[in-house]
Amino acid sequence: MQLPFAAQHRFVSEGIAKIAHLDTTKVSWIVAGLLAYAALFALEGVGLWLEKRWGEWLTIVATTSFIPFEIYELCRRATAVRAAFLAANVAIVIYLVWRIRSSHVARTSVRAAG
Repeated sequence: MQLPFAAQHRFVSEGIAKIAHLDTTKVSWIVAGLLAYAALFALEGVGLWLEKRWGEWLTIVATTSFIPFEIYELCRRATAVRAAFLAANVAIVIYLVWRIRSSHVARTSVRAAG
């Protein structure tokens, strides 16, 4: 996989690979993943700025995306801090879903009354 800026600046990719002890292919995949994640956050920001419902759901997707990594780290080496971060993240996701659902119910009842 070759990204346009990586092809122009091969030394950057090779430098990162050397520092991180990875091959350049893995660095390219990591960069692609980071770009996709940045796009998700940019899209989420636009959705929230425009007060769109899909922006709220993207916030939940972005917040939930950390949970598998937190579970992995907790399984690798369980600590109270890692468990607390996982519990906090799950609680935040539950709260966000509850907020979106309750605001949807409120909007629906206002439309029905009006």
